[in-house]
Amino acid sequence: MTFRRALGYALTTLLVGCSMGQGAVPNATLNATASLPQAVGVAVQPNVNIKGQIYVANESNNTVTVYSSNGGNERPTITKHVDEPRALAFDKEGNLYVADYGDSTVSVYPAGSTKPKRVITAGVYYPQAVAVNSEGRLYVGNSNNTVTVYAPNRSSLLQTISQSVNDPVALMFDSKDRLYVADYGGASVTIYGKNQSSVMLTISQDMNGPWAMALDHENYLYVANRGNSTITVYSPKNAENPKIISGTTVSDPIAVLLGKGEQVYALNQGNNTLSVYAHGSLKAVRTVSSGISGPTAMYINKLGYIFVLNSGTDNITEYRASSNSVIRTITGGMSGAQSLAVAP
Repeated sequence: MTFRRALGYALTTLLVGCSMGQGAVPNATLNATASLPQAVGVAVQPNVNIKGQIYVANESNNTVTVYSSNGGNERPTITKHVDEPRALAFDKEGNLYVADYGDSTVSVYPAGSTKPKRVITAGVYYPQAVAVNSEGRLYVGNSNNTVTVYAPNRSSLLQTISQSVNDPVALMFDSKDRLYVADYGGASVTIYGKNQSSVMLTISQDMNGPWAMALDHENYLYVANRGNSTITVYSPKNAENPKIISGTTVSDPIAVLLGKGEQVYALNQGNNTLSVYAHGSLKAVRTVSSGISGPTAMYINKLGYIFVLNSGTDNITEYRASSNSVIRTITGGMSGAQSLAVAP
């Protein structure tokens, strides 16, 4: 089975613990950064003058479309130096980072601007994931099995991480800025210490095509595996014996997130559903299918509202935390939606 690499990794902010690998990771609270065209990335902008705006990376028409926080009033579309965008991320200042797979660059746009202030090329090779840590360092997951690192406001290569990197499709950090890399090709998640290039921990037990990650407040790691249609759950104390969410409710999971009350949400591309699990449970409490068509990514806001990106209909459908019905649909300008991400 072949999967598109449009992870649109923009940032979703989650409270999660960090633990995985062949051992335990100390307790931590995580800001998961995590991953449209095909619309490839969606991001909610935190800056004051554009707070709450939604950014969507459209791979099919080489654009990043922008929407108001209420889902309407499409804003100016970003087209300058956008070439097959695969991922989006924001830093604390509201700068937007666009991973352009088509020309192996990362373009950086000031908050609210449609023109890049710089274009990063050094070390970038068909980028498929981007993330920014708390210090403003930019991390780029590249198709040549590297994660390249850049200092704040710099385009020169600062560091290259290659140890145990194998097709890095998703990146995230914890509160101590430890880096987590989902290695699709290596069927593992690798963890690196803050600003380090050597592996701190590796986890691979029962993983198969890891595509997305999330952590809860107890430091349990959730991994969406596209290779065997499972969600594997790893304890911070024993990562060698994961719990496995599987069965008919999980089918080619493209994303996994923790929502209100730390319910677990698995977005399934294989059967066009969103399955919901109570925290700690392996059995779905409900399944959402209304409005979902070729889902590729999702975002959950602080109020528990869920946004699902649909490639089949090129739109975003919104749901209340306890409802299976669509309450709003965001459309306009998307083309082959592939992934969604939200800035903190």
